[in-house]
Amino acid sequence: MGKKGMRQDNNATKDFGEAQDEQLAKESHVYSLLEKVPLAILELSSQGVILGMNKTFSRLSGYGTEELLGHNWIDLLFSEEQKKYARQLLTNGVKADITEFELEFQSKTSQVVYLNINTTRQYGSD
Repeated sequence: MGKKGMRQDNNATKDFGEAQDEQLAKESHVYSLLEKVPLAILELSSQGVILGMNKTFSRLSGYGTEELLGHNWIDLLFSEEQKKYARQLLTNGVKADITEFELEFQSKTSQVVYLNINTTRQYGSD
């Protein structure tokens, strides 16, 4: 009986491990797809700190990944005049449940870039 109980525990552990592997494979596939789409994607913390982005966003902004990660996106991408407007729009948008709006910013190379922003809250993250 002890061996049977042990085997059941090993199978449960194996099943849990397989489930974790399947979840990681799914997440990896999703990230792979997001990296390839021609849409600029930016992942932010609830405080607006850049956690990740795809190559399209990096290309449009003119910044490399290492220049973007860990920085507040509004502080980095917008002029002083635009920062106030962007913060108000985001704050009021969250309160009013607005999930789509447009902003413009200057890339690192001074090119004007228009962003049509669609927001999605990730529940269970910070």
